[in-house]
Amino acid sequence: MTHYADDPYGHMIEEHLSANGVTAIGGGSARTSTAIATLGPDGGATHVFDISWDINGAALPALEAVQDSKHVHTGSIAAVLGPGDQATYGLLEAARERATISFNPTLADTVGAGDSFMAALISGLDQLAALGAGGRQRLQSLSHDELHALAAYANGGAAITCSRPGANPPHSAELGPLSVPLRTQLGH
Repeated sequence: MTHYADDPYGHMIEEHLSANGVTAIGGGSARTSTAIATLGPDGGATHVFDISWDINGAALPALEAVQDSKHVHTGSIAAVLGPGDQATYGLLEAARERATISFNPTLADTVGAGDSFMAALISGLDQLAALGAGGRQRLQSLSHDELHALAAYANGGAAITCSRPGANPPHSAELGPLSVPLRTQLGH
């Protein structure tokens, strides 16, 4: 569930989501939020944020989606910025019984490395069958080697994002499958 408007930034987001097979449940009517970073002559960045989080009209379709989800993820702005924060909290509560839930506390990430880290971490957990209500026990019993492999996989996603211009996260094909040492896979 997200919010972006019928404006140039919203069109860029919609095109990217569509090209990657992502179906978004949209809500609200405000302009698309922006975070603009400007680099100074010394290489330091200044940031200007214009953020709204109003997801009116999306709560019921989103509720249906989270009730069928094995994992629900939210970012910090969605959890604290009104008026959408209350709807976000309600969706997390609705998903709690059937899904695992993750929270990304990042407030400012100019290239998306934190988001790429979280996406790769969630993908790795899915590959280890550690998501959803049925994966909770598996999640609690991850071995040291599996945790190390997850951290390396997630760091790899962030590193790819940092290696190229803009907020340009990797596709799953660039990351490949999660690789856990054979001794863990065999239970040794």
